[in-house]
Amino acid sequence: MHGSNSKSSIARKRLLFPKSRRLPSSSSFQSVFSNGVEIAGRAMVVWVSRKADCERRMGVIATKRTFKNAVDRNRAKRLIRESFRLLQDKFSKEPWDMVILARRRILSMKQQDVQREMRSICRRHGI
Repeated sequence: MHGSNSKSSIARKRLLFPKSRRLPSSSSFQSVFSNGVEIAGRAMVVWVSRKADCERRMGVIATKRTFKNAVDRNRAKRLIRESFRLLQDKFSKEPWDMVILARRRILSMKQQDVQREMRSICRRHGI
């Protein structure tokens, strides 16, 4: 019984989205905007900037202009973070920073659809 718990906790650990994987400040976001490549999808716009550090990090933006209600902003960010969390093992091991801007259309999508779009965008950029 104890062995099965440790296996599942190991699997869960791999799929965490710790603070070390998040972009910490607006200057980090600005760096990605100015140095990164932009890729537009139906539900999100992604900027990716390769870097020399050893960590891959991501930041999410859901603006008040696009999402009037906090509930909608939070849902959009939750969908993106969850997709990133589930896909992070499938990304390349190269270090990069990524900023994802949610579009209004994301609210009408299911988690699997958001995940599929994120995977498609990352493949187009070689991540």
